[in-house]
This record gives sequence, structure tokens and C-alpha cells, in this order.
Amino acid sequence: MSPSLHSPIIPNRRQLLLGAAATVGAVALGGSSASASPLGGQAPSLVRSKDKKEMKPERVRRWASDTWLSLVAMTDATTGLPADNIAEGLAVSDRSGYTSPTNIAGYLWSAVVARELEIISKGECTRRLLQTLATIDRMQHHVPSGMYYNWYDEATGGVLTTWPTDGNRVYPFLSSVDNGWLGAALRVVSNADKKAAALASKIFGLMRWDMFYDAAASRPGGLIHGGFYDAPPPAGSSTFVGNHIGVGPDVWYTNHHYDTTVSETRITTYLGIIQKQIPAKQYFALWRTFPNTCDWAWQESQAVGVTRNYLGTDVFEGAYPYRGMNNVPGWEPEQELQAGELPAEKDRDSRWVYRLSVGGKMDGLPVIQNFYLIAAPSGEQVVVVFTMTPKMAEKLGVRDLAFIASMDMAAPKKK
Repeated sequence: MSPSLHSPIIPNRRQLLLGAAATVGAVALGGSSASASPLGGQAPSLVRSKDKKEMKPERVRRWASDTWLSLVAMTDATTGLPADNIAEGLAVSDRSGYTSPTNIAGYLWSAVVARELEIISKGECTRRLLQTLATIDRMQHHVPSGMYYNWYDEATGGVLTTWPTDGNRVYPFLSSVDNGWLGAALRVVSNADKKAAALASKIFGLMRWDMFYDAAASRPGGLIHGGFYDAPPPAGSSTFVGNHIGVGPDVWYTNHHYDTTVSETRITTYLGIIQKQIPAKQYFALWRTFPNTCDWAWQESQAVGVTRNYLGTDVFEGAYPYRGMNNVPGWEPEQELQAGELPAEKDRDSRWVYRLSVGGKMDGLPVIQNFYLIAAPSGEQVVVVFTMTPKMAEKLGVRDLAFIASMDMAAPKKK
């Protein structure tokens, strides 16, 4: 039985913060209104108006403002470093006690977005950026490569060697992914704020992305390591000793590499190519799909495609056949069809559900994806995605709503 669609719910502060990411996605995609949806009359009635002009931007703006307020609450007033997380009360005492290059990166570009949305002034944005950058500039890091460790104390900027919640030992590690996010944020700042640009550019200019680049990896063109330790790693770690840039002492590299395009690690590849530290051919070393050879016979779906050569590197441009479709990981969103909150059911008033329906293409084939963000008051979240062709969407009707309505989120265990 499909869920009742009769009255809107009023999300609390926590739910507004949880829903902000889905809302930003809905706004960014743009496109036509729900009335143009290929789902036709079967599209569910959502809390948001079907008229794109009546999208209630004040609600979206409130979500953005509340998200920024949560970041401010997470950020130490002295160092300008954001905590990894904070309880819903947003009390200073509830900060996590640790942060990472990825957390810091998110705060930096969020400050720029808050300025662009006029949530904060240009002056406040610059002040916050300079404060955080000054802390980054003095933080302990791997000097030969200019890269930063995975975990720091947000209140002091010191490297963590003991985990704050349980006292376990922390072995400082330098991640290609985390540093990639930080590098991307520094690029954003250097292009967005004239007064902070010099310091952001200075820090970014010292980062050697080729420190992570293994030219002798299994794929022609080379691959990016997961990261490295600059001191002996935990016993049993799968590492080898070396130094790809030949500057400073040897380090302990992870034996694993990132070899697929559909991965956030490609940020490191992009930054290395931009800086001319990593050869452009490394981009073509990454798998789009795994090839259809005996070495990859374990794949449940065997890829089809052709091999082409780019910059001297053979690239298998493949796709996975499924029900008449050739699918490549990832897709191209083109048009928002519908977006909004699902009205609450009488016995589910505590849940908050946001639905985003988007049309696009996968390997040139038109598809529709319905995304659901379900949030419980305790903070637990789950994302459910339905992917289908337009004809399949017509047959599905609103039965995806019935599935979402049938889901139960287990209450968290009491500590």
C-alpha cells in the first residue's frame, strides 16, 4: 500500500541540516518542472510546489544557513579548524576532538559558498579563510612532499598520536585522497578570495602530488598509492619502503593503488597533472570498466567495448551489458523531474524523507533515477536509489513509495 500523501511535516533543526545536501543537489540540477516529468500523472504529490517558480527558495536558504551554522559550531575559535563531527546540540563540548584534511577542505569551500549566498560578509569570509590557512601553514606535516597527516586535534592543530575517544594509538598516515580534497579546496580559495589567495597558493605550491605516483605500478602509465607513513607503520601493514620524489628520507608506501576512474582519488591525478608533476598519461591508466579477458573472468557481468590508444596508453573503453543496456559506472544527469519532502505518515512522524527524481543518460540510454534520503531523529541516515528506463518508470508508478514506507530504521544502541 502506498504511503499517505496528505500533510507536510515540519523538519526540526537536525532534519534540516540532514536534508541540505539533497536540496543543494536539487537546486544545482535545475531543469524543467514536475509537470514535464515522463512519470506523468503517476508522479507523487510532494510538499514542494510543482511550479519551479514557487520552489520556496527561503526554505533552501534556511537549510544552507543552518548548515553553515553547524560548521561554525564545529570550528575552533582559535585555530579555525572544524571538528570531524558534533552532536545535534552543537555544544562546544560535543565536538569530536579530531579533524582531517578533508574536513578542513570542506570548511574552506563552505566559507566561500556562504559568502556567495550572502550568509556571511566578504570580510568575515576572508577572516575565516586566513585564520584556517594560517593554522594549516604552521601545522606539522611531511615537509619534503608538503602533504598533511590524516588526523589532527582541531583545538590545537597538533598531529594526533592517540585517539581521543578510546586512547588507542594512532600511526600518522598521509592519504592521497585526503590531501587531494585539501589541495582542491586550496585551489578554490586561491581563485575565490584575493586576500587569501597568496597563502592558499603558497601551501598548495609546496604539495608534491608525485609523492603518491608510482610509475612502476601494474598499470602502464602508473597509479596512485593509497598513501604512506613517514615512520614505521603498525605491525602487519602491507607496505614497501621507497621515495618517489627522491627528496627526504624514505617512507613506507601502501602496497595498494587506486586504479579506477570512478573514485575520488582521481582528484590527486588531476592536481598532479595540473602541476605537471604527474604525466597526463596517468589519467588513461585508470579503468573505466575492467576488461573482458581471462584475468577478469570473475566479473558477474563481462564488459564489452573497444580498445583505443591515448598518449601511448591502451585504454579499454568498455561497458557492462544489462537488460539491453550498456552501462558505464557513473551517469549524466540532465533534468530534475521532481523534488521535495514526503509528507509524514501518522506512525512515522519522526522520520524525514526527501525524494529527488532526475532524468539523464547512462551510456547514451535515457534513464530515470529516484533518490531517497531517509533520516531518523537520532541522526541515522540511509540513501535508496531506484534506477530505470522511462518505460519502466511508468510501470513502477508510485510503488517505490510503498517500498520506502515499509522500511524501518533500527534505533541506535544505548551506550
